[in-house]
Amino acid sequence: MRGYPKRDWATIGELAARLCASHQGTVALVKRCERNGLITKQRSLADARRVEIHLTAKAMGLLERVAGVHKNELRRLGGVVSVSNLAASG
Repeated sequence: MRGYPKRDWATIGELAARLCASHQGTVALVKRCERNGLITKQRSLADARRVEIHLTAKAMGLLERVAGVHKNELRRLGGVVSVSNLAASG
């Protein structure tokens, strides 16, 4: 969800495509993440048919922790993933 330009949310369909997973499998994953306080779901103000999946502060903290642990590998990836973008876009 951190990789979408100019927004901090994703839809189930977008997540499924990024994960190369089925829609049903992604729904199950999102439900587990929601139960664990990692994401919130909200109906889009622009299109009421769309549900936006947002990371919580708890998830952002975990993401920053993981990025910190793997900083060298992330830097080695260069343009694929930017450590500074992970921290700055929070």
